[in-house]
Amino acid sequence: MSAPVRCSPWRVQEALHWAGAQLANTIDPAWAARSLLAHALGCTVTDLFVHPERPLTAEQQDAYRSLIARRSRHEPLAYLLGHRPFLDLDLIVDARVLIPRQETEILVEKAIALAQRWSRPRIADVGTGSGAIAVSLAVHLSHAHVLAIDASHDALQVAYENARRHGVGDRIEFLHGDLLTPLCLQSRSFRREGQPPCRQVELIVANLPYVSEEEYAALSPDIRLYEPREALVSAADGLEAIFCLLDTACPFLAVDGAILLEAGAGQSKAIREQAARIFPDARITVLPDYAQIERVICIDRAERGR
Repeated sequence: MSAPVRCSPWRVQEALHWAGAQLANTIDPAWAARSLLAHALGCTVTDLFVHPERPLTAEQQDAYRSLIARRSRHEPLAYLLGHRPFLDLDLIVDARVLIPRQETEILVEKAIALAQRWSRPRIADVGTGSGAIAVSLAVHLSHAHVLAIDASHDALQVAYENARRHGVGDRIEFLHGDLLTPLCLQSRSFRREGQPPCRQVELIVANLPYVSEEEYAALSPDIRLYEPREALVSAADGLEAIFCLLDTACPFLAVDGAILLEAGAGQSKAIREQAARIFPDARITVLPDYAQIERVICIDRAERGR
C-alpha cells in the first residue's frame, strides 16, 4: 500500500481521499475511512467535517496508514476501533468474540418486556460472547439476576470487561461451560434436601451459533477470516446448538418461564417444531428482524393454553 510522497503533512481531506481509494474493495469504504481517521486523531467524525484542513502529525499519519492497511485486508472495523454500539451501550469487542449485530437488539428488547412479569427474575444468557445481551439486561433490569454463560474463557473475560464498563459487574454471574451445564448441581452434598438437581431460571436467552457449514463458506471475508468460527458455525445445518439447548432446557426453566432464541434465515419452522415437541403446552411466537426474516423465537410456558 503506497501513499503520496509529501514534504508537508497530510490534511484530513487528503488522508480521507487516499484511504477511500485503498478501501475500494471493502464494505462502506467512506465510513471506514472516516471512522478510522477519527480514531487515529482522537476526535469525532463530525470534527473531520468541521476541520477538513487539519494537519496530521507524522505519528498520526503512520497510525492511520496501519489501520487502513488492516481494513483493506478485511479486518472488521469494530475490531480496529475496539468497540461497537449496541442499543444504548458501547461495548468492547475484539477477535475473542463475535461482533454484536443489530438483529440481536430485538431479542434483548423482547427479554426486557418479558422480564417485567417477575419481581426478581433470574435470567441465563447462554453463549454470552461479548456480553451484549447479559450487560444490556443487567443495565435495563435492576431487579434481575443475570447469569452469563460461555464455553470460552476468553469470551467471558470480554463480557466481564463490558459489565464493569457499564457498572453492572456485581449483578452478573459469569459461568464457564457448555450451554446450561454450569447450572447443574452435580453433588447431592451441595444441595439442600428436596432441592432440584439444577438451578432454575425464569428466562433463558440465547444467541447461539446458527450458521451452517455451507453458509459459512460463502460468508464475506470480513466475517469468515476474523470472527471466531466457533461462535458462528453449528454443524452441517446450523441447528445443532439450538436443538441441544432445547433438548436440555426443561429442568432448568421455571414453570412460568420463557426461552428466547435468535435464529438464522429459514430456520424458524424447524426450531418451532422442535420446541413444540419439548414444550407442547407453551405458546410459541416469532419476531421478525428489520429485513422481515423470522429472527427471534419465543417459547413461553406462562402462555400455555391461551
